[in-house]
Amino acid sequence: MRVRGLRLPGAVAAFEAADRLVTDFDLEEFTEGCLALAAKGRISGYDAEFFFVAERLGRPLVSGDRRLAKAFPGRVLSPEEFVSRS
Repeated sequence: MRVRGLRLPGAVAAFEAADRLVTDFDLEEFTEGCLALAAKGRISGYDAEFFFVAERLGRPLVSGDRRLAKAFPGRVLSPEEFVSRS
């Protein structure tokens, strides 16, 4: 919304149009999963999206965000931790 100056109704309409185009992905499951992670870890929905994808891929999330790493220890690695594991 911020990048192009869309107002909320326009953003919602764009999201709904995009949702209709995606036929091979369960967006509702993704949204619910992200919101559950956000609540569990007390993190933003934005951060939860990245964590959710990493979890679905069976990979740790590499992030410099200490709060995120604290919310999900062992599953969110600092760049230094990631490099030391390689």
